[in-house]
Amino acid sequence: MALTQRAERRPEDVRDALERQFYDLVEGGAHRIYVVMDGARYAALPARLNAAGMSFRPLYRQVPGNAETVLGGPWLVDPYLVSRAPQETAADGEDEDLSDEALEAKAAAMAAEMAAHVAVGGETGGGVLPSDIIDDPDRVAERLRQILDVIDDRPGAVFWVTDRSVTAETLSRHLRRINQMLVARKDAPRTVRRPGGVAMAHAYERVIFRHADPNVMIQVVPALEPEQVARLLGPAALLFFAPEPEWGGGLKRIRHPGSAVSPAPGPFRLDIRQVEGIEEARRAANLTRRVDYLRQTCPSETQDVSEDQLREHIRVSEVSGTRLGLVSEGAHCRWAFVMCKTGGRVLHNREALRFIAREGKSPDDQMRAFMSGIAGAMARQTASGAA
Repeated sequence: MALTQRAERRPEDVRDALERQFYDLVEGGAHRIYVVMDGARYAALPARLNAAGMSFRPLYRQVPGNAETVLGGPWLVDPYLVSRAPQETAADGEDEDLSDEALEAKAAAMAAEMAAHVAVGGETGGGVLPSDIIDDPDRVAERLRQILDVIDDRPGAVFWVTDRSVTAETLSRHLRRINQMLVARKDAPRTVRRPGGVAMAHAYERVIFRHADPNVMIQVVPALEPEQVARLLGPAALLFFAPEPEWGGGLKRIRHPGSAVSPAPGPFRLDIRQVEGIEEARRAANLTRRVDYLRQTCPSETQDVSEDQLREHIRVSEVSGTRLGLVSEGAHCRWAFVMCKTGGRVLHNREALRFIAREGKSPDDQMRAFMSGIAGAMARQTASGAA
């Protein structure tokens, strides 16, 4: 499935592109732009959204004991629903001194005022009930800019564009249905009989789909068939998001394939071919990231090295690092750095290899400690030379 994109790369360029997209879509009030934000990218996201005066809801269901999971999950933000600003309390604190009977009377008076407004056609009950500002494009655009301030150039939001009839409740139900997806397992395929012969079938496992993370979306969406895109978008006509530069950067857009394409039935799923394609894309991204890392951290060692030679060095480093037990991307980058700085001679340093692969310790943690030791030694050498 092809993604459309523009050439924006710098954060300010991406923000400008987002604001232009907002204005194109909110003019005329034919569309709604909902924002799904990744709670894992922000500390206290609900408090940030509340401070900005936004209407929002979690997309993970709350049950006893899962508060942290809900907080770090996806959140649906509705920029169109606006409540009246809270009334300021009296300066002398007279409200605090009201009796229970007086408070009940005040609440009853407010309820009566709201009912009177509703009776004559006031949809907001005199400002007490939330109002829908879809027909005020300037105000909608301003609230979307406020959401961009909360996003703060992080890859933590995906924008869902629907027609004006789609409510936040409708989109919320759809998004909750794709919070999880089925992915084919690569292990132990089984042989099944089908018309015309036999075929290999893979079991599926249910996993969390982090659809609020642009870095995840840019990996998944290009692998989808049109029927899967229709299943993913549901009531939305368009998605757009901005992944990090290592995943292509810029503003990415994915459109609904249209009513002629029926959504794939059942749960959202990825077959084995798509899983392998996504893994290959991740390997390519990791390779590009490691090449850039070595260019930055080992400038003298890599200045006369071709791209192909550097990629081969990284391949060799990954093989040897995996044998040492390294797992994380950071650990492999550090090992590639050491391999580059030593010209591969570290492979013959038994003391170093024993330290990294020390029994009972995490090789990734040992690699971090090893690098800290190298950094300290380099700093002391630099200080000694300056003296």
